[in-house]
Amino acid sequence: MTHLEVKSKENIEAANYLYARGLFAASVHCSYYSCVQQMLHLLRSDLNKSEEEILLEEKEASRQKLKSHVVLQNKIAQVLFTRDFNAVREFNDDIGLLKEMRNKSDYKNIQIDSKFATKSLDLLHNITTILQKYFNYGSE
Repeated sequence: MTHLEVKSKENIEAANYLYARGLFAASVHCSYYSCVQQMLHLLRSDLNKSEEEILLEEKEASRQKLKSHVVLQNKIAQVLFTRDFNAVREFNDDIGLLKEMRNKSDYKNIQIDSKFATKSLDLLHNITTILQKYFNYGSE
């Protein structure tokens, strides 16, 4: 299991733990970052990207003023499209909504309630299911 897999699983556990204790905003945050860590893991495990290749791609994205999470999402979506183009829409919709929810949770002056956090946990589950179905989660 890679370190990113471990971190992703920790964030899933943290999201559930925080939710159970009424810490809804933090639960949303952990739900989103678990998905980001899963996608980063897939770059290495399924797409066989080296650390050097990933670093170069991150630098190029930064130079082009692109946000790293958008670039990451697009890479995963491109590969997903070749494996099951019907799953791309659901993946993009879910990760986009979860990202928007995380932004609201982290940066907006609004109350995050249990309903909001439950939706983020549902999205986390859906995204994880898609990624596990269409990508190789082989350990390094």
